[in-house]
Amino acid sequence: MTFEDFALNGECPQPYRKGSIRDMVSALEEAYGEYRIKGDEKMSREPNTNDGFELRESPGKGEGIFATKPFKVGDIVMVGIIKEVLSGNHTHASQISENEYVLHAGLISKVNHSCGPNCGIRVNETGAHDFIVMKDISLNEEITFDYAMRNYTIDHFPQQCMCGSKRCHGRITGWKDLPDEKKKEYEGFVAPYLIELDAKRSCDKV
Repeated sequence: MTFEDFALNGECPQPYRKGSIRDMVSALEEAYGEYRIKGDEKMSREPNTNDGFELRESPGKGEGIFATKPFKVGDIVMVGIIKEVLSGNHTHASQISENEYVLHAGLISKVNHSCGPNCGIRVNETGAHDFIVMKDISLNEEITFDYAMRNYTIDHFPQQCMCGSKRCHGRITGWKDLPDEKKKEYEGFVAPYLIELDAKRSCDKV
């Protein structure tokens, strides 16, 4: 549902909830089994191994995730699994509701931002974020998304964006500060609570 849908209905949305954190953890245990220990690190079972992507050096960015096979629009590239609940927002935090942030397991935290991304976000049944192809991805192409697709505000990155996209809008922002035309372009590839937060802000101003 878009902000326009809420406006036409003349109502303000209820806060987005994809179940409580307790529900999410229970769903993860049921779907993926108990946590396993590797050395001193607590890790969840990782379903993404050899699934079409790998960690490589990314020029000017340090590391990034690259496709080891082609993907078509609509394909699921990475399946999100919540590793832990965080106390607040930071560089690798994924917002899952108005006031809740989590860290995803596996390589999802290594996916770099782009102002011209080839992937978007879809919330799965556990509340975690799956990465969905919004533009065809070629073999060896870097997998990217816009951080604004998951976080409403972002204040912890340098002022100058270094994504290198021809469509770079200069700085990394949260959903709140994206231009309306960019929000329209991302429709269907963002976490739904971001749209609801926009609608809530609009209602609060009335």
